[in-house]
Amino acid sequence: MRTLLPIILSLLCSIGQAQTYFYIDAITVQPGTPTELDPVVVRLSGALAGTGVTVNNVDAVVNGSTVNISIDVSDNGGATVIVPHSETIELGTLEAGTYTIVLDGAFVGDFAPEEEHQFVVGSGGVCADLELGPIYWHALADTALVLTVQNPTSELFPYPNFILFNEVGDPLAVSEVELFGLPAETSVHILRLVDGVTPPVGAFTGRLLLLTGFGAEQACNWERLIELCPPPPCVPVQPFIRNESGLPAFGTFNWGILQNGQIVASGTFEITAAQQFDADSVCIAPGSYTMFCGYDGGPSQGTLDFGLWAGPGQETPTRVVSNLLPSSIDIRLYRSCIDPLLTAPDHEHSPVQVMATGDRLVVRSLTDPVGMVTVRDVQGRLLSLSRAGAMERTMDMTPFPQGIYIVEVTLVSGNRHVQRVLIGGRG
Repeated sequence: MRTLLPIILSLLCSIGQAQTYFYIDAITVQPGTPTELDPVVVRLSGALAGTGVTVNNVDAVVNGSTVNISIDVSDNGGATVIVPHSETIELGTLEAGTYTIVLDGAFVGDFAPEEEHQFVVGSGGVCADLELGPIYWHALADTALVLTVQNPTSELFPYPNFILFNEVGDPLAVSEVELFGLPAETSVHILRLVDGVTPPVGAFTGRLLLLTGFGAEQACNWERLIELCPPPPCVPVQPFIRNESGLPAFGTFNWGILQNGQIVASGTFEITAAQQFDADSVCIAPGSYTMFCGYDGGPSQGTLDFGLWAGPGQETPTRVVSNLLPSSIDIRLYRSCIDPLLTAPDHEHSPVQVMATGDRLVVRSLTDPVGMVTVRDVQGRLLSLSRAGAMERTMDMTPFPQGIYIVEVTLVSGNRHVQRVLIGGRG
């Protein structure tokens, strides 16, 4: 503790009527020189004015370039002695710029040096310009995740691969080096689960690393809120037929998808001189299937392949369509989260209720008190963080524009609940 403590002790003895219960003498920001790719943590260090002093609630709201931290402190009685104390506030990733920390609280004394109230978030460079898609389950494999990336920069990122870490820093999934560099168009990266690792259930804050040079150098890292999604009622897929022989083909062909001998989807492909590819769109539940495709009896010519497409980088092995007997492909379809923003979990029976009413967000627990509430935008940037300690928490969202927000609620028991809500603000 710094030399401020003797001053605090003197104040407690001589002007106890000031009713300052939490004396803050230092503000530190970690990391010391954060970029917009680094999660920012603010630590308030100081002392409580007695053994009965309690910090009930800490709210943090990032509004433009200002970080407003509101602290609720109470004195429940006890010995009037110095009790060293610190509070840690996780802000998550912030946009590049200079930020000012403003502390507020009826019984809080801010004695930290003026220069410690400001910090700078630097640009993430070319890493910040990479356009990362959501990370979701591979629809045709239960041991892989899918990530799409676009590279609008002039940086090559030679021989790239990605590693995804879970919340405690353990490797969760790794992609292989398959490209000379990251192309400007969308590239698909399959991350295979690490042996023996169990993927998190529900949303989690993961860290994604981009390595280059066959893993020799770390080029970028991001902290992201990831929700691999619960099993949806059905998975959108596209049965297709195509000509890859280089010679003209034409004809009509019947296809079907069967499960336990029952047809769950069927249709007809048509290949003409002008159209050497055809596909249908269906949505079927996760499970085991067999896909058939065969000639329908009319005139045909050429060699055609058929298969099933379930999203970027997710395609079954193809088979040649036979003019005699239908060809078949065995398919095992797993849960898929191709568009997580449109795949909302069922919260009807959840012990946590998150409701947006006008410009207010209401969080209510039906079991045990709410511990922490964080609000992020769909890019994962932190907008608000608060500690409640009560069964219900109401938050004013007027500073934020109307849109979809990700609300994460952690109960004091440790149970977590993540929900997307539409909030209408006036900011």
